[in-house]
Amino acid sequence: MIVHGSNRGHNNFTLNGSNFTNYSATAGFNPPPPDAVQEIRIQTSTFAAEFGNNSGAQVSMVTKAGSNQFHGSVWEFHRNDKLNARSFFQERKAEQKQNQMGAAAGGRIVPNKLFFFGSYQRLTNRAEAGSSITFVPTDAQRAGNFTGAAPLRNPVDGLTNQPLRDGAGNPCVANNIVNPNCMSRAAKNYLEKFVPRSDSGTVQRLSPNPLDAYNYVGRIDYTVSSNNTLFGHYFRDHYGRASTEGVGNIDYVRQRSVADFKQYSVTNTHTFSPTFLNEATYSFMDAASFESAIDRVPPRDMGVNIDEGYLGVGMDLSVTGLFSLDFPGPERQRYRNWHWKDVMTLVRGSQTFRWGYEGQYVNFDLIRGNGARSVNFTGSRSGNAMADFLLGAFDQASHGFGAA
Repeated sequence: MIVHGSNRGHNNFTLNGSNFTNYSATAGFNPPPPDAVQEIRIQTSTFAAEFGNNSGAQVSMVTKAGSNQFHGSVWEFHRNDKLNARSFFQERKAEQKQNQMGAAAGGRIVPNKLFFFGSYQRLTNRAEAGSSITFVPTDAQRAGNFTGAAPLRNPVDGLTNQPLRDGAGNPCVANNIVNPNCMSRAAKNYLEKFVPRSDSGTVQRLSPNPLDAYNYVGRIDYTVSSNNTLFGHYFRDHYGRASTEGVGNIDYVRQRSVADFKQYSVTNTHTFSPTFLNEATYSFMDAASFESAIDRVPPRDMGVNIDEGYLGVGMDLSVTGLFSLDFPGPERQRYRNWHWKDVMTLVRGSQTFRWGYEGQYVNFDLIRGNGARSVNFTGSRSGNAMADFLLGAFDQASHGFGAA
């Protein structure tokens, strides 16, 4: 959301008066569903005294509260691919099955004294990501035969500055043929296990991208006395995604993503007199997310003499003009926010005075794998990227250590 041309990260969000902004990303979290929301107010300028923190819009959300009468609602939203058409570039239409269901209700526990409200929503989405087309080597190229391609040259060993040769002294590349005795064991293993064969030279994928999410909110309102009211809420939003096939253009490694958000808040409103009001809010939020690979592919098992990285990070491989194998890097985030605010309002005749204080303590931890093990084959050594890959003659390589 962009307001008055400012940066989208300049907005401030509150839920029932408590902070609802992730200051590590300067963005709001997923709000409760519409049937749980009483009001959303967006102020774009001339803010009241109690608003601040960011220079953009102030987005204030208020959840519904219970009353002496019981009210509720139930909803279901369904979407599928029955009436969808196949894209011109797809071999078949992408599958989709989405269900979004929930309920909300509120009422009294003690008449005129104690009230409740709650809402629950669940989302399941079984959809396939848009199709991708990847070029893969032919069977002849897998065997090292590049007859008919641009002329190849025998790469030079970077350590000795001499042309590459096998144990018998024969060149590793001659007449556009890669010597089988010079082929990298790691290249053979990755080709055999992960790179599919195709008569057309291309592979099309429609990757399943399942999603499961839910959120719920509970609110209690208590009338302590005619001069004092108290209410509190608990909100949780959970998101999880686990791929059933490898991410990327080639089925390599499956990925898991989880995000979990919790917020607790309590607000006390005290009326000292018909013209003097005090409202105090205390809240705590805890947002955690984790992203990692489901599968392990240790480089040593594939023939690469290096260890796995942080949380089992394996190899990234890229062959220019053909395929790439991307290993999802692990990342952990933990964001916590303690928030307290007190606002006082005093009316004197035609004048209204507002003052108060607000404080926040923010803690943010980010841990990610300090770079994957990666190699790029560009054709800079032999003149053909696939030939470089077979020989293990990479252009660039990186090796990260630890976590950052």
